[in-house]
Amino acid sequence: MCSVTCSAAARNYAFAPKPHDDLGGALGYMDFETAAKLCGARFVVLKKGLARLERAIGQFMLDLHTNEHGYTEINPPLLVRNDVMFGTGQLPKFEDDQFWAHQRRTARLLLRDDRQA
Repeated sequence: MCSVTCSAAARNYAFAPKPHDDLGGALGYMDFETAAKLCGARFVVLKKGLARLERAIGQFMLDLHTNEHGYTEINPPLLVRNDVMFGTGQLPKFEDDQFWAHQRRTARLLLRDDRQA
């Protein structure tokens, strides 16, 4: 195991750095307004090269870990039962942050967030 020491030294730029979401929106790569219309808050529609970059990074990591580190690639369902979310530590702590799909009055399914898996 290796350890890395990061320096917290301030950097001087010839411009004022901007938050990534400001830059992405201004450049037309991130669309928060459309995402809010599609599914509510806390999501973004990625466009153009940024959408391609996200896909490429995911593909690179899948290839790296399956080809070189012995992992088995799986594609789990997007909707899962409550007990699955308890098993991953998402419930009960993040219950208010989850999106729900009601299957019946007695059962409800949760939309699994890949970023948390």
